[in-house]
Amino acid sequence: MNTLRLLEIFGVSTAIFAAIDLVWLSFIASKLYRSQIGPLLRDKARPLPAVLFYVSYIIGIIYFAILPALDMGSLATAVINGALYGFFTYATFDLTNWSVLKNWPGFIVVVDIAWGIVLSGSVSTITYLILRGI
Repeated sequence: MNTLRLLEIFGVSTAIFAAIDLVWLSFIASKLYRSQIGPLLRDKARPLPAVLFYVSYIIGIIYFAILPALDMGSLATAVINGALYGFFTYATFDLTNWSVLKNWPGFIVVVDIAWGIVLSGSVSTITYLILRGI
């Protein structure tokens, strides 16, 4: 696969990820997280760690879900691998926090892992469908 195609995949998946996550963060997560873990949150996110997270996370979705799906021509691979990637990555974060941080809410663990599944599964699926048409 050439560099231009990889940049195209990165651009499409980033745009989809940003659109979906922006809705989540703007309308649901900000209120939910403030109510559940407010004292742990900063007033404003640090830009560098946020950018590093988003870039590395999207590269992970591409590597583990989108590229295998495109190689196999399989929508099911995009859906399943994307959802599993979201499950394992968000579970790592949330279950670790629940294990070592005082007062980390179990409710947030469940909601956040579910969100990881939905977000990553959706991004990989929509990206696959768009790129199969290109």
